[in-house]
Amino acid sequence: MTLQARRTGLVNPINVYNDLSADTVMGIPVSLSTTEDATLVYRNQTLVSDSFLVATQPSGVQCSSTDGQNVTLGSGYLTTKIGGYYSVSVPSLVKNLNNTWALGNNGGRASGISLTDGTYHLFVIYNPVTNIVDAYFDTSIEAVNRPSNWVARRVASVVRSGGAILAFNQYGTRFEYVTPVRITSLIVNTSATLYNLVVPVGLEVLARYILTCGNAEFTALSTQLSINARSPAALLTLPTSSPIFGDFRGVGGGYAYSANGVYNATTSLVLLETPTNTAGQIQMARTGNYSPGRYTVLQIQGWIDFNLAIGK
Repeated sequence: MTLQARRTGLVNPINVYNDLSADTVMGIPVSLSTTEDATLVYRNQTLVSDSFLVATQPSGVQCSSTDGQNVTLGSGYLTTKIGGYYSVSVPSLVKNLNNTWALGNNGGRASGISLTDGTYHLFVIYNPVTNIVDAYFDTSIEAVNRPSNWVARRVASVVRSGGAILAFNQYGTRFEYVTPVRITSLIVNTSATLYNLVVPVGLEVLARYILTCGNAEFTALSTQLSINARSPAALLTLPTSSPIFGDFRGVGGGYAYSANGVYNATTSLVLLETPTNTAGQIQMARTGNYSPGRYTVLQIQGWIDFNLAIGK
């Protein structure tokens, strides 16, 4: 039997359209980069529209930046979400934040957006009419400044500080700074307080940081300095104060302690992962007192962008 290309119809029970391939008969919604609205795909013996494509985590399309201006996107595949669902093959691209958007390995910043320090969201964009794939930077998490008639999918969010993109590498949904960003001389309050981290804003991420608690004040009671860190959306309780030789304790979240003694670079180093709010903040509180001249230090390692897996 010879199968002819068709747009509708079931054949044993395969829906045949365009070029028949293994991808079109796997029982999941699939599409081509040239998909038109009229094209239907096969799913569980039911013909459904392209709009039922699911914006799952991109395959490939890993990003990195090392020179302060450019972000390199690796090739891969993804499904757009903003403006329409299209399965898109993404070529390797290099986009420059300092210059306004142009096709190809050129400028990437949306027209009308000023260049300042802060968060820029990187989107892969696709034009269903011209079948062109490109990328651009926007300050809007919803890609409201994208070129007219293009659809979009966010693939990364980057931080610009001190006039340059902070260098990073991407590993799936994990983004890691090439050089950790230090927040020094921090005095954590004795009640729940919000603290700003150097991570993207406009969305929630899982911040990854090393907390150096700081040296506890020496007293006759030999108490320790304890810090609890949690998501701003969670209930934060004060960590339990305990004797000098106690271990990590508290109620939920991440916490650390520092006994009195000599402060050095390895005093109470703890790698924590804490969800932020959309302002890039976590909440912390402490019990105990700092030794004079001692502080808490945070070394921001990077973040996990869990929203990428759901197309947000």
